Formats: sequence, C-alpha cells, structure tokens
Amino acid sequence: MAAIKVFTPHMLGVVGLVPLLYFATKNNLKISLILPVYVILFLVAIGLTPRRWVHATPSNDQNAATAIVFGFGYETDGAKLLPGAANQFLADWIVANRNAQTKTLLVQEGVLVALNPKTVSQLDIKRIHAHDPTVYVNTLEAAFCAIQELNGLNQKKALLVSHDVQLQRMVWDFERVGQRNCPDCVFLVPAIPNTPFPVNSVHLQTRNQFVYTILELLILRPRDLLTPLPSQCKAPATL
Repeated sequence: MAAIKVFTPHMLGVVGLVPLLYFATKNNLKISLILPVYVILFLVAIGLTPRRWVHATPSNDQNAATAIVFGFGYETDGAKLLPGAANQFLADWIVANRNAQTKTLLVQEGVLVALNPKTVSQLDIKRIHAHDPTVYVNTLEAAFCAIQELNGLNQKKALLVSHDVQLQRMVWDFERVGQRNCPDCVFLVPAIPNTPFPVNSVHLQTRNQFVYTILELLILRPRDLLTPLPSQCKAPATL
C-alpha cells in the first residue's frame, strides 16, 4: 500500500489550512471561528469525492480459479440475516461476470445469503470466516482469513471483489497480508460498477455514500495501513 496515496486527502487538508491560518493571523481573525468552518467544508469536499477517484485500477488479467468476495453492510429481519442491496449486487455481479475458469467463491456471510443456490450449483462456495454478530472482522483481518483459506486450497491466484468504494483498500490489504503469508499469490482487480449502499445496514457507516466516503478516505485506509498484521484468523470458518 502506497502511504502517499493513503494520506493524500490528509495532506491536502493541511495544505489548504496553512494559507487560511496565515490569512486569519494577518487580518486578526479568530481562528477558533474559522477553523470549524474549514473542517466542515473539508469534510464535505471529501464526502463528495467522485467515486472514480476512489476506485481501484482494474487488472488486465481477470482469470482466476478462485474469487474472494467481501460483503458490505448486511441487514436483519429479527433473527434472520438479509443480504442488503450491496451484498445482493455483489453476489449477482460475480455470478454474471465470473470467468469460466472460476470454480470457487470465498465469501463473507452477507454475500453467502445473497447467492441463489440454483445459479451457483456448479461452484464450490466457502466461507472466509465464521459469522458472529458480536465479533466484528475488519477488512485487514478478513484478508488474513481469506488468504489462509486460499492457501488451504493450494491456490495462488484470486480475483478480489468488494464494494467499489472499498475495493482499493481491499486490494492494498491483500497485498500487504500476502507479502508475509502468501508471497507467491497474485491478486486480480475487476472493474466493479458503482455498488449501492444498504440503507438499513446493521453497520451504520455503510448506509450512506457521503458518510462512508469520508470514513474510507480519512479513517479506514490509514487504520489498515498502520494496524499491525494479524497473526491468526479472528473468526475461523467452521464450514
């Protein structure tokens, strides 16, 4: 993961702040009043970042026997787990767009419940990790679990699929985890279309594009870059 890319939004924020503080000082303006306004405007600008600027660059090669599909904001109806709009979109997308070579899908629970058994009857579907509503597995941790499962399949190549705003971080996390746990692995990047946001997601941050983009660019990418690599799967798959 290129640190310069991760921290570009933060650097732009500082670059914009310096002349503002200089102007305020020269004109005896109260910084305590100007600073909150600047922060709000900066957050609005980040939240309105065009999605194409956040997308991962697709690979030329899309052929892999295994596809790894991360979920995004599942929903619930009482005790029943529902996929939500994003997971349903991703499940439908991988089924419709997978290469004929793809025979195995490693998926998170939200995607698993979105898959139609009739359309995936010829595929080998495996959980990336166990699903427990009380145990939150973030993208970096899920990448470790997925690579562990990939090693168990003796596969060294996988297509990475996730929400289009999350995909770049997913790719960076897999490359980072893979350097230590599967140095021979190759991770392919598809061109994921704009993915819907699940308005009733159990994860509040995934319900809205504006809010999620701010979190993705300012918090989640730096978090994953600075977090130590996992040494074990947080919630090992049982099936």
